[in-house]
Amino acid sequence: LRRAASQRSASALVGQLDEQAQKDLKLVDVQAGGVWSRRCRAIWSGTQSVERYGQRLAAQLAKARAEYLAGRIDSAITAYAAAVELAHEDGKSDVEMDVGYTLAAVLAKGGRWEEAARRCRQLVSAHPDHPQAAEIDMFGLHAAGRSLDEQPSDERRAAYAQALAEHLRRFPGSSTVSEAEYLRGRLLEAGGHPAEALAAYLRVKPDHVRSAAASAAVGRCLVAQLLM
Repeated sequence: LRRAASQRSASALVGQLDEQAQKDLKLVDVQAGGVWSRRCRAIWSGTQSVERYGQRLAAQLAKARAEYLAGRIDSAITAYAAAVELAHEDGKSDVEMDVGYTLAAVLAKGGRWEEAARRCRQLVSAHPDHPQAAEIDMFGLHAAGRSLDEQPSDERRAAYAQALAEHLRRFPGSSTVSEAEYLRGRLLEAGGHPAEALAAYLRVKPDHVRSAAASAAVGRCLVAQLLM
């Protein structure tokens, strides 16, 4: 009944059926609990997943989650990558971004920073105007920074600097700007460019989580310039 209502865009009826389903699940929790409660909730979750993603993609995501929860990170990465491809084939950009972001996070958890950064770049390049684009790009920048920390090189440093500048150019009104300026300041300061680093640190907004660290960095840069 719920599937038929959803297919006919009967949103009011779908909402009523969802509300009833939640009541029924709570009743099962009270009267049965244990395995029956978990089983009913799994069925309901599966129903919602199929409705949102479609049978094929929902099955692939279930496999990816199972691999991740079992601690098989490499297998989970492979499964999530396949899910991203399916979402792309189905033209579901929101799902592609969401699952791709998850894939990047799993790659990062596995210490595969460069791959995580590359995945983020691919997602943002494919959907630059998506509401999550700036957030995903920032995650990729953090991953790129970790990759640079672990394997420093002039080439990686230049690519990271360019990626930070590109983020600021593409997302000037995003809440991620202060974070990007702070990261850019750190990179410039570490590279022996206190004047440029100072300018970046000063652009970190006072209410941002990095504000205190940026203020301390401003002091270091001022001292560094006096000593030059």
